[in-house]
Formats: sequence, structure tokens, C-alpha cells
Amino acid sequence: MLRWILLLCILTLAGPWASAVAAGIKGQITNQNETVHVEFTGRESWEYDIKKVTQNKKSYMQLTIEVLDEATTLQLKNFKSPFVKSIKIEAGPDKKNLVLFELAKENVESF
Repeated sequence: MLRWILLLCILTLAGPWASAVAAGIKGQITNQNETVHVEFTGRESWEYDIKKVTQNKKSYMQLTIEVLDEATTLQLKNFKSPFVKSIKIEAGPDKKNLVLFELAKENVESF
């Protein structure tokens, strides 16, 4: 049986991007075979948390991360795949974003 994998990859950039804190985190999301690849840029060091949660009988991967820029927020909210039904972005603790990836199947891993 195939295992569906949600890949969250944090990528850092140095230089002028790292100092653009007010602009928000930039990111991209793509399908890559049996993987959903999410990549964020814009910081030299990262503070984030990812865990699997259940809300209203639905399974989510919940990512807590610094505030995302508008283009990234729009791209994530409009993303759909066989593995991720939808993505919600909510205000989180400490002026961060909660990004909720609604999972199509229970057997999903993140790394």
C-alpha cells in the first residue's frame, strides 16, 4: 500500500530577503508525484511547528509559522491535490499563522 507523504521543506535565504521581515514569508506549493512539496523562503533562522491534528472529525497537518505574504496565502488557499483537500490559514499565537492542510487520507507523514 502506498504511503502518502506531505513534504514540508523549509528553505532559508541570506542577504536582503532575510531582512524583509515586514513583507511576510514567501512560499510555493507543488505536486511532485506522490508528494505535496511546500517551500518557504525569507528567513535566516526559522521558528515553526508542525503536527497532525483532528478538528470536526477531519485530519489536518497544522503548521505554525510566521505571517505569510499575500501571494503565498492566496496560492495555498487555492491549492488542491489528491492528498490535500484544502488549505486554511488562520491567525495563530504570537502573531503567527496557523496553516491547516486538510488531508485526503489518514496515512500522511511530514518532514
